[in-house]
Amino acid sequence: MSEQTSAVPSRIELQIEPKKFKVAPGSSITIPLKIIFSGDDVETFHLNISGVPSDWVHVPQPVMQLFPGDQKNIAVSIQP
Repeated sequence: MSEQTSAVPSRIELQIEPKKFKVAPGSSITIPLKIIFSGDDVETFHLNISGVPSDWVHVPQPVMQLFPGDQKNIAVSIQP
């Protein structure tokens, strides 16, 4: 999984812990993401996970509307 933002980099920050992880086939891992938006206007974002097959990934809220100063916590699940 890689960190990327499609918005202006100074307006959105994505924090991921852990930075690296391992998950065995048949098991799963939940990775907490924190999205911090520092823009001046309400914007809609689409969260896309790359670097692993899409059928392994569950993003509970891939499209979100963020208001200035919003911080969102999202739990992304990966199950190979």
